[in-house]
Amino acid sequence: MTTLTNSTPALPKLPISFGQNEEHPFEFFWAPLSFFLLARCHNLGGNEKRQSGLIEKVENAVSLYELPANTVEKIIEFSNNNTDWRIRVPEIMGVRALQRQLNLSEEEYRWVAFAYLFSASQVMEVILNFIFDEFSARAELDIISKLIGVSPKTIKDLTKEDSTIVKMYLAGSPGSYIRSVSDRFRMSSFVVDSISQCQSVNDDILSGFLTPCSASTLELKDFEYLGNQLTLLKNCIKQATLGNTPPMSILFVGPPGTGKTELAKALAQYADACLFDVPVIDDDEYDNTTSYRLSRFARMNTLLSGSSRNHILFDEVEDVLVEKDTQEKRKGWINQLLEKRETTSYWICNKTRFFDSAFLRRFDYVLEMPEVNFSTAVKLLQQAFKNKVASLQTLKNLAAFRVKTPASIAQMQQLTDRLTDSSLSIDQIIKLNYPDLPRVYSEELGQFDFSQAHVECELPKHRIEEFCTKGNSIRLLISGVTGSGKTALARYLCYDCNGSMHFADSSVFIHPDPVFLENTLMQVFDKATQNNSLLAIDKIDQVLTAIQRVIPDPESVVHIIANRIREFRPPLVITVSNERILQDYPIIESALDYKLSLKPLPASAIQHFSSKWAKENGFDTPKIEGHCTATPQQLIQAMRKCRLSGSTHELTRMLSHRGSNTMGFLAKVC
Repeated sequence: MTTLTNSTPALPKLPISFGQNEEHPFEFFWAPLSFFLLARCHNLGGNEKRQSGLIEKVENAVSLYELPANTVEKIIEFSNNNTDWRIRVPEIMGVRALQRQLNLSEEEYRWVAFAYLFSASQVMEVILNFIFDEFSARAELDIISKLIGVSPKTIKDLTKEDSTIVKMYLAGSPGSYIRSVSDRFRMSSFVVDSISQCQSVNDDILSGFLTPCSASTLELKDFEYLGNQLTLLKNCIKQATLGNTPPMSILFVGPPGTGKTELAKALAQYADACLFDVPVIDDDEYDNTTSYRLSRFARMNTLLSGSSRNHILFDEVEDVLVEKDTQEKRKGWINQLLEKRETTSYWICNKTRFFDSAFLRRFDYVLEMPEVNFSTAVKLLQQAFKNKVASLQTLKNLAAFRVKTPASIAQMQQLTDRLTDSSLSIDQIIKLNYPDLPRVYSEELGQFDFSQAHVECELPKHRIEEFCTKGNSIRLLISGVTGSGKTALARYLCYDCNGSMHFADSSVFIHPDPVFLENTLMQVFDKATQNNSLLAIDKIDQVLTAIQRVIPDPESVVHIIANRIREFRPPLVITVSNERILQDYPIIESALDYKLSLKPLPASAIQHFSSKWAKENGFDTPKIEGHCTATPQQLIQAMRKCRLSGSTHELTRMLSHRGSNTMGFLAKVC
């Protein structure tokens, strides 16, 4: 505890002495001043009823802190006989350090000094409780004025919300519900501890209010899927950090794990700024409130004002920005806090559903964080497993079906780190943990090869790829016989070309509840539009069949879908297995730009895939005769049968068997 002394004039000779108490050293060190102030309050109490109320509170404190047994009697005796009630201002090194650092006036020093004592000492808190319980607001102001030696007018100025004391949360909290002037003496235990631990008047006593953020585990290049939004933020943050533009306030919104906090940290690092964190949880359970956290932000904002290279991160702000109609005063304070941008700040939350709309309007920019796209997810997985051997196909499977956020990638890395064994590969560990992990593409044919696909379309293949890769508007319908690779092509255009994660299988929508079916269908359009990403809907015929069965007015819903297709601006890829249902709803097909039809693979493509597969699996390269054709699914089945027999001769025989399709592998033999 820092050395504390009382300034002149010295206390009058007290009719009682206080010894040291190891259990409550603070209370006994300040007992002389406590005794004097209690006696002064007893003197100011006026009538016996009020005085007895104070004495009752004092008796409890005397018993709790084992003060001398005759303390109460001596307080009464001293208040009746003493006439020297001049102000006694405590000299407190930690408060003097605050005064120097914040350039506080002497009146401000007195207020903070007494706030410190009233907050640190339970005995002195009796005084505040007594004043609040027994006196009117006007009388309360007068009594406090006589105790600390500051005029009532000055007290009003010191307790305004724009005063240094309140803005810095040295005593009281701006925007919180204040019942009386006495409430402005309530000091956070964090401030109390900082004052108590001060060793010199030159100490930087406020340094403990600034908590540097940890470095980001990601770089800005990991967020390239944000496109122009990232470019905008980089430029704006850079200019604000250089001091060329005013400070910014940005709200990041998105589900947990989408990288909101990491993006904020990466932006600060990119701009070469120091980032400080508003604590989410405080050790002081009494101060762990939304007002307290906002006050911490306000104090940091004031401390860092004028230094454009210092930024603030305010995480988990859901409760902070949710307002009730009865809190108009606090709402006004928050609006003012958001408008007065003294420091560039990043605000993080999961959703804004219950936010006051007035708060949202006061942010410079609100970024809805999407899930990572496919290509970024693959790249992050490759970084996570850079020191381990993992096949690209396995990583793509994870990216498509299990990994949606940077947090899930980190979780995956931790999992494999725990389970890594010299006898198990990363692929095996992942398969053990995700035995039902689907494949983006088949193990036999590997990565989808659009150049080998046999297609009929008005657009050349390279133009289709170009539109999907660049995100240009194109609405494409993919048809073909069963097993011709419609789903594989849709996945290729979605994942590999566009990097989108918005691949929706028909099973996602099919549900006996018509409201659920319709809402889910609309949501996939909304989400892809919001992220400006390619949307792929696989087997739309099954969706239309479900609409016919469960929705009372299917025509109206189909018209809505057709309108959404026409209005959809990013690339849209739809597959259909049974084209006959489109005859019932021609409005769907007419809403699309192009129709692509997949045909069975010609002999050259079969030779390409089978030769590659045979080489990878240690088989002899088969020779495919020019008359053979097969769908990718049929070729995969034939390759699997060859693996079982251990020879590619079976493949050659099946694909060369003229005039017979009894094996079920050939789409056509000509």
